[in-house]
Amino acid sequence: MADRPRALFLGVWEIAPRAGWINPMLTSYPSAVARTLFVMLQDGSLVQHVWTTLSEIMIGFCGGMALGLVCAIALWSSPFLYRVLDPFIVVLNGVPKIALVPIFYIWLGAWSGVRHGPMVFAIPVSRA
Repeated sequence: MADRPRALFLGVWEIAPRAGWINPMLTSYPSAVARTLFVMLQDGSLVQHVWTTLSEIMIGFCGGMALGLVCAIALWSSPFLYRVLDPFIVVLNGVPKIALVPIFYIWLGAWSGVRHGPMVFAIPVSRA
């Protein structure tokens, strides 16, 4: 009984792109997703991609924490710096962090070294 909604969802997901109801470039077929998953499991590339993603998450998190700590110490130790930067920090806290990422991609480009910049920046802004 509980599998019926899942089966219906997967069935509609498989049929919708094939019938032209939605663009297959936006959402692939479940059969293609499963096939790719099994191929990546067999050739070992899934582990490599997961490891790359986890390492980028850790680099972004650790970099953001370090930068956030430096910013917090600087703001705490300098009343002048606090008075100057506090309005900007308040405004940045009102902006959804996910909205900043495309802005940084446009400004800095999407090449490999810059991918960590938005992640490193987003954490101190949310901690300040």
